[in-house]
Amino acid sequence: MSGYSLSPQVLPDRAVVRVAGDGALAFLHNLLTVDLTKAQPAYGALLSPQGKILHDVFIVPDGEVVWVDVDAAQAPDLLKRLVMYRLRAKLDIEMAQHKAVAVGSQTGLHYVDPRLDVMGQRAIVDTGSLPEGDGYAELQISNGLGASHGDIGSGELFIHEANLDQLNAVSFNKGCYVGQEVVSRTQHRTQAGSYVSPPHDSLATFPHTVPSVRRYNPFGCLEWQCKS
Repeated sequence: MSGYSLSPQVLPDRAVVRVAGDGALAFLHNLLTVDLTKAQPAYGALLSPQGKILHDVFIVPDGEVVWVDVDAAQAPDLLKRLVMYRLRAKLDIEMAQHKAVAVGSQTGLHYVDPRLDVMGQRAIVDTGSLPEGDGYAELQISNGLGASHGDIGSGELFIHEANLDQLNAVSFNKGCYVGQEVVSRTQHRTQAGSYVSPPHDSLATFPHTVPSVRRYNPFGCLEWQCKS
């Protein structure tokens, strides 16, 4: 779906967590799979010690504040985990009820989706500043991107099974982060046991070469694509 554009709209299934204070970005850098000293804004994940994805998130720095774009259903659990990892760091970590996540918009703190350029603009905007819309789920699925809650889940998939290693979400050169040993071990194996895939009639749009020896683990499809 290259060249497809969305009307400016908020995503009602996304929420924003605010991390503020001196060292907020470094705090997240030490927890997440992505190298936040290089790519900003960025897409990455918080893993379990066993290396499974707990939350895939977008990180948007804004001075001493960092906005974390996360699936709304997973936001309370992410908030709890960040507060746990904070320890004695002087950081404010809270839900940002006055902020929303938007796509197709160049208002607010906007940037090109770090996963794939074809996904267009993503932004942190004020709540109520844009309407809800449609078309985003279709664009996401046709480009092989799973939804955080419904497709990737929490504690279900490893990085390579959700293709995050192909979506600029993982640094294999940065220092330690939660679950790193499992990620590194999987990276040096021949291949992961399974991976997510777009619907078969959209495979041509998948941006990366897919080894045929891997097992498909389809993560969703549009209603019209599911009909027999």
